[in-house]
Amino acid sequence: MREASLAEKKARARKDLSIYLRFQSVEEAVSTLKPWWPGLFD
Repeated sequence: MREASLAEKKARARKDLSIYLRFQSVEEAVSTLKPWWPGLFD
């Protein structure tokens, strides 16, 4: 049951992210995320 809700959350997050990325250029997305996850782009 817990795994199902986790998979559901991941699917929803992926959908939201793809919608977000459709409206943002890669550069804008990176510059937005960089301050929050500095290790992600090292």
